[in-house]
Amino acid sequence: MCEELWFGKAHIPRSSQLRGLSKLGAYSTSIMDGKRTRIMKEDLCDHVWEFHFNEAAPEYWRNLDPYWKGTGPPMRRYFHLDGTLTADPGDDVWGGHESCYSIVTSFVGDGKIREHYVRINRWPRLSCVKEA
Repeated sequence: MCEELWFGKAHIPRSSQLRGLSKLGAYSTSIMDGKRTRIMKEDLCDHVWEFHFNEAAPEYWRNLDPYWKGTGPPMRRYFHLDGTLTADPGDDVWGGHESCYSIVTSFVGDGKIREHYVRINRWPRLSCVKEA
């Protein structure tokens, strides 16, 4: 039952894979998680994130990006539960500096989300979207 529900999903919630959780519990947890639209720390930390700069990025950054140079795979970033962020060794964009992240959410009336994004250091916001 869960295998069919999870087929093709990019993210399977940790809570649905807890040891000792019944199959019905795992299925119910997965259904509830599928309705969630906010990015959570676990969503970030459970995956390797690949990215490249978009065309609007300054030329300096695009010239360091393997995607734009045509020299290699996308850059990778690793989010950690302690709020830090790391990259692969030798990443020219990364440069070995310390980075931290936070998930920023602001609400308007009735619990509706006005803004929801990931902030890394003091750099421009990183938009994240959780799709069902």
